[in-house]
Formats: sequence, structure tokens, C-alpha cells
Amino acid sequence: MQKLLILLATSTLSAAASDLRGYLETHCFDCHVSTSKKGGLDLEALPMQYDVAERFDVWAKAHDRIAADEMPPKSRRERPSGKENVDALKLLDDRLHDADSARIAKSGRALFRRLSAQEYENALRNLLHLPSLRIKHLLPEVVMSGMVVRSVRPISKMPVVAG
Repeated sequence: MQKLLILLATSTLSAAASDLRGYLETHCFDCHVSTSKKGGLDLEALPMQYDVAERFDVWAKAHDRIAADEMPPKSRRERPSGKENVDALKLLDDRLHDADSARIAKSGRALFRRLSAQEYENALRNLLHLPSLRIKHLLPEVVMSGMVVRSVRPISKMPVVAG
């Protein structure tokens, strides 16, 4: 039973990908292939993989341009019908949503980053209800990319790696 469900899901995904590919071939490949690359975009060579950030961004931008009715351009004689656009957008939206959900499940929404001295000072003011607290001048200096920056060092005293 489980193998049957996986087979059905795989066939549905490949059918959706071929439907989207057909839409792109009909309405986009005239301008966005390796020979013409209008706007610097080659959709023919762009893999339909949405789990890589750079590809995700390109597909999201393509989705948004189609949704805003900017693509295909109004100057084209043969434009897709409203139903074709809705169907293509639904397929692309589903793939982008699935990829984004998988990314969030894997790494979460927020990325870890170091607070600047100002952000640290503001956070302490808010948490401790001390609006006149001034501590950023007491924080150690950290050299990052050749610039001296006052920053909050990790408590474990691990060396700060310049990035």
C-alpha cells in the first residue's frame, strides 16, 4: 500500500512538472532560452529543483512576474489564457511552497546571527526596563573584515571568526 502511494505521488509530481514544462515551452522559451536569454534568464537550462536557494529565488521571481501579468509580455500575439496562467501558477506555487516548507522544517525560519553592540544594548534596556542603560562602550572590540566593531562576544569565549 505504501509503495502504491509513493508511486502515485511520484507520478502526480512528474505529471505536474511536465504540465509546467509544457506551459514554459509554449509561452516562455521563445525569449528565455540559451540563444536569446532575454533578461538574462534561461528557463530551458534552469532545473526544476526548488530546494536550492538560488533556483528557488529565480522560480519565485518567475511566479511573481506571471502572477502580476507582466509575463508573457502583452506585446506577444499569443498570450496564455487566464486558465492556463492560473494552472501554471498553481503548479509552481505548490512546488515553491513545498520547498519552502521543507527548508523551514530543516533549518527553521530565523538564522543565528551576532547582535551588534547597539542591538545588545537595546535588548537589555527592554528586558531590564532600564531606558537609560548605556553599556555598548564597555563591550570588547572585534575585528571583522578589517573593521573594528564593538560586538557581544559569545559567553564561551570562543574566538570570533572573521567572515
